Amino acid sequence: MRHLISIGLFALGAVASAQFSTFESGTEGWTVTGTSGGYGMPPGGSIIPSLAAGNPGQGLFTNDVYSETFFAAPASFLGNKSAFFGTNFVYQEKISYTDGVTYPALILMGASNVGLWCNLASPIVGVWTQRSIPLLGASFRKTSWTGPVATDADVQAVLANLQGIYVNAEWMTGPDATTLDNVGFAGSLTTLSGTVGLNDWIAARAGQVVRIDLLQGGATVASIPNVVLNADGGFTAATSFQGNCEIAIRGSHWLRKKVLGTFTLIGVSINGVNATLTNGDVDASGEVDAVDIDLVIAEFGSTDITNADVDGSQEVDAVDIDIVIANFGAVDE
Repeated sequence: MRHLISIGLFALGAVASAQFSTFESGTEGWTVTGTSGGYGMPPGGSIIPSLAAGNPGQGLFTNDVYSETFFAAPASFLGNKSAFFGTNFVYQEKISYTDGVTYPALILMGASNVGLWCNLASPIVGVWTQRSIPLLGASFRKTSWTGPVATDADVQAVLANLQGIYVNAEWMTGPDATTLDNVGFAGSLTTLSGTVGLNDWIAARAGQVVRIDLLQGGATVASIPNVVLNADGGFTAATSFQGNCEIAIRGSHWLRKKVLGTFTLIGVSINGVNATLTNGDVDASGEVDAVDIDLVIAEFGSTDITNADVDGSQEVDAVDIDIVIANFGAVDE
């Protein structure tokens, strides 16, 4: 089965309102900045990055300079960028080291130091990864990387007086080496819509957050984070990725499930991006295993809301253990 999806072209200059840095003529005013510890914003310091092999041509390169290191956009990318609401912020990156976990990949700072934080899984070491982040509320957390999911109004407010754009260059506790290329505001978005089933979940689906991955050859080439479900498990998300791909969906303690079919992102919008997810991956490792059982047992009797409460009953109990055992051995698709 092959589907057609409308997208905003990633090719430079394909959309009149797009704004990109390709670094073919130098660093274009981008700098390297950072924090002395944690993610206190805004970061401090301004170092001119090196030029390295890009994708293609030249890209920006930095080693591990600060406790948390970022590429910072120049003044030409700041100010009133309201026109880009509903489009994508896109870039390509290649890293040399990783902890293999999720970190704040992009931070947008607005007036009065109000921040929007987009948390993404680590890129794959040694290959170029394309990021396409819809400039919509569902892509971001507000105030900090653990804050509440932002609203569209939050994004509009920040874009109206954009004070800083910071692309994460820190993917490991230890040495880091990151290259950035083809970064900026892309053109129009395309929406994907469908329904997500959450196996063994007895609570409401409204407000549950999933991630949509676009895959080529088994590798994730773009992601749409923080997709919020409605009461029926429905969602609407957006991407500017171009090309043939598979689509997969995963939740906080649900394994990643591929949507049936191959998708060709070239032409028209698509509905019916549906998947039913397998429960029990408490540690989000991509497999339901003994570690997940141990985590549920360790929190047995707790009424705190954590991934160990896999059925959403507001208590970690024998039912949660049974669910993990029933799905033992299942893995991400």
